[in-house]
Amino acid sequence: MNGNAELLEDHLGENEDAKVLVSEIKKAVDRGSSLTNRLLAFSRQQTLSPATTNVSKLIGGLEDLLRRTIGETVILDVERAPELWYARIDSHQFENALVNLALNARDAMVGGGTLTINSTNAVLDNAYAEHRSDVTPGEYVKVTVSDTGVGIPADIHEKVFEPFFTTKGIGEGSGLGLSMVYGFVKQSNGHIAIHSEVDRGTTFELYLPRSKHSPADDKPDNPANLERGVGRILLVEDNEGVKRMAARTLRDHGFNVVEASDGPEALNCLETDAPFDLLFTDIVLPGGMNGLEIADAAKRIQPGIKVLCTSGYAERTKLTDSTLGPSPAVLNKPYRRAELLEKVFAQIEVNIN
Repeated sequence: MNGNAELLEDHLGENEDAKVLVSEIKKAVDRGSSLTNRLLAFSRQQTLSPATTNVSKLIGGLEDLLRRTIGETVILDVERAPELWYARIDSHQFENALVNLALNARDAMVGGGTLTINSTNAVLDNAYAEHRSDVTPGEYVKVTVSDTGVGIPADIHEKVFEPFFTTKGIGEGSGLGLSMVYGFVKQSNGHIAIHSEVDRGTTFELYLPRSKHSPADDKPDNPANLERGVGRILLVEDNEGVKRMAARTLRDHGFNVVEASDGPEALNCLETDAPFDLLFTDIVLPGGMNGLEIADAAKRIQPGIKVLCTSGYAERTKLTDSTLGPSPAVLNKPYRRAELLEKVFAQIEVNIN
């Protein structure tokens, strides 16, 4: 729906009334996709793209946004350890989690207060994990978010992470913010804890698994400024509407696109219509093969092919089960046209006309 609305915008010309209607369609889709993404996060079925991440740098980059979000009556105090370890997380989802915690803290401090974000290195030992079955002993990056708000009664501490549970009034909250944070942390193989007392504030502790690797120094150029690309793309998507939108977007930007709807059709294209510069495939497909199996076959047939996967949820298939490496390129559904182009341009060589 998002993709087709964006394509429709290209044909509206100066019709301002039509532009307003299309804008409202896109806003409605955004609300629906946001709700779905938060439910998937809680159930740990969202598709994550974990990588070695500088958490201190991420928090620093969010400071201005957080200050504007929490308002002038709340003081933001950010404390970062000087020798903070790297963490292996999806940086985008971590930023979403931190913003959600800040929003909850702001709402708990109606008359103002202090929001403190602290990050440090932490080791959870066997003694800590002994009485917590969901905790794996080891080294973590600990991010603490504390407020001086109204606090949460002890009898509902365990309920705050449940979807749709909220202590706010009707229409004041969806009850999905904390459930999304919980799902993200657990899916990242981390741990989250809450400490709160009524009238004395609330503290959330996020334990993110340590990575002993360093972030890649070389990052691809931002492809947002690239307008035209060259190359052949094998697009595998069983949803005709999504496939039509993606194919048109890619062709409009100079790519040669061959379409397939399932694994057998994709394999036939790989064997008879190669070479391709990029395989862009949905993960969950009919026909007896999922997208990762298609990608593995494509790598055997054409070792130099790049792969970009897409999915609305991870389901039972794990990205790490393929030969694509520990951090394959993934585009989460629903995606906008700009997001699609950015991922594609990042994967294959492009020329600007």
